[in-house]
Amino acid sequence: MTELRIVVWQFVRIMVQLETEASRSPQKGGGRRGLYASWRDAWQELDTKLTELGKTDHRAYSNLMMDQEVVLECATAADLADLVQTVDRVIKRLGDMITRKQGKVKDLRFELREMKTLRQELEAQVAEKG
Repeated sequence: MTELRIVVWQFVRIMVQLETEASRSPQKGGGRRGLYASWRDAWQELDTKLTELGKTDHRAYSNLMMDQEVVLECATAADLADLVQTVDRVIKRLGDMITRKQGKVKDLRFELREMKTLRQELEAQVAEKG
């Protein structure tokens, strides 16, 4: 069992990616669906809180997104490897968004850099477990 600490906005990006993939192919099992299922309760709780704060308290919303972490567990080395692959897909998506200038490019570049750093940290954990 591996404990992970991920900044909330990164967790949001990861879960949106997993949620999108799960909805596209709900009949498929496997790691990505397993990660989504494992973290779904935490995700739904956080999503509800973010939605509420987004409507009522922008400062608290920003604090939660940028300054707080989610503590998660990866049950197996395979789950950790699936997480790395999911982060890779998020990185690709952010790169595509930058290329197409979808959104604030400066913010997307920040996210891209931080997701690449997270990927390196996760990859080191995979190597430790392997």
